[in-house]
Amino acid sequence: MQAVTVTPAAIEAFQSFYLAELDGRVQRSEVVGAITLKKGSAALFFEPTEGKFTLVEKMPDVEAANVFDCVPREQWGRTVMLFGHATNTGGYIASGHATLDGNTIKIKLASGHYYRLEVDPTLPHLQPFVSAEPLKPKESAPRPEKKSPARASKNSVRPFEKPARAPGQGQEQESSNAYGDDESEDLTEEDLRRLRGELPLNTSAKKKWKR
Repeated sequence: MQAVTVTPAAIEAFQSFYLAELDGRVQRSEVVGAITLKKGSAALFFEPTEGKFTLVEKMPDVEAANVFDCVPREQWGRTVMLFGHATNTGGYIASGHATLDGNTIKIKLASGHYYRLEVDPTLPHLQPFVSAEPLKPKESAPRPEKKSPARASKNSVRPFEKPARAPGQGQEQESSNAYGDDESEDLTEEDLRRLRGELPLNTSAKKKWKR
């Protein structure tokens, strides 16, 4: 099979014809959305007879405008606009894409330029690009409300309960209480000195303090 050699002249002729076709399409098209920025302007056109979109970008310091063909393409689970140019071999070179979110067409080109066009999402020719509503996240169970600690009034204050006595503590307490019941008299200075060991305990004192 003999290979077909494509000459540069043939490629240039195809490009000239192709660009002229795009320019003619723009002349027959209606504006879908447009925006003008300091870095440049962009406008999206739709030709109702052919049912095709065309994007035109104009830079402030460049006389000629960039004209991009647009084809629908399934990507990321939805239909997007793919901007680029057809080749003489039947291929397609992509130079950017656009998605429709709500009433905004978000355009991102390979040059790094980004445009947001406000459009009417109810237009019939935009319906294929309307994304389905994202799945709503499952509602989580309501969290229990945090209740602030209630402040008790003076009348509602509960008395503190007596702590449980440790083993053996009750006996010592009872015995000490018993001693207090038996001996209720006050200690004299002499008794205190004897307790500190400053004076010897006499017989009556020994009987008195020995338990």
